[in-house]
Amino acid sequence: MWTPGHLWFILFLFAYALLAVGLFVWMRRGGGHRLVDWFAAACRVPGMVIVLPAAILLAQQALVPMDDLSGQTPVGFFLLFVIGFVMVADERVTAAIDRQWWWALLLGIAAMALRAELWPGLEDYPDPSWQDTVVNTLGYQVGLWMVIVGLMGLFHRYADRKGGAYTYATEAAYPFYILHQTVIVLVAYVVVQWGVGIPVKFTLIAATSFALTVAVYEVAVRRWTVVRPLFGMKPKRRHTM
Repeated sequence: MWTPGHLWFILFLFAYALLAVGLFVWMRRGGGHRLVDWFAAACRVPGMVIVLPAAILLAQQALVPMDDLSGQTPVGFFLLFVIGFVMVADERVTAAIDRQWWWALLLGIAAMALRAELWPGLEDYPDPSWQDTVVNTLGYQVGLWMVIVGLMGLFHRYADRKGGAYTYATEAAYPFYILHQTVIVLVAYVVVQWGVGIPVKFTLIAATSFALTVAVYEVAVRRWTVVRPLFGMKPKRRHTM
């Protein structure tokens, strides 16, 4: 069966953008601004920037079955898309993240580490079980959301958004996503056959794939005006005298 491979995520985003454009206009210019105001006001309470989105995501996960393509629910990804818009639509939400990012990041990392420690033992319990619900639903989903919020706040605090590295990475992000999996598969096909330990293989695959993806982007994408639009990039600027 044909699938879009790792580009399923782009396919989902395109569909979500078409579905949500009217909703976003309603939130910014219509009666929906009250919903944004309510969310922003609620986020003033410590922890609500974590609790509210996590509760929404957990509720939909319990009601909507996962699909075979992504291992998640399309409804859940759409809700994340909408929540992301709401979170950047009001500066009060950004301010709440900036106040709470450090503990969200620490708790999120702890939850993910605990999940990694407990997850192998879940095979000893019936499916479904409360142990599986606690570890995979609360430990993973909520922990992952806390990591996302923490990284957003960390970026706001320390990223130099005027530097050349930021500009370069911003432009390269989408092409990098498109290219990276093909490079990883090719590198891994070679490396996994070597007689070395898994940590060494992982390090080699990660480092080599990153370097080669950047190289392909530089040589075959970034410098070519004809190719750039195919990777979601604006045409290359022409220097005027």
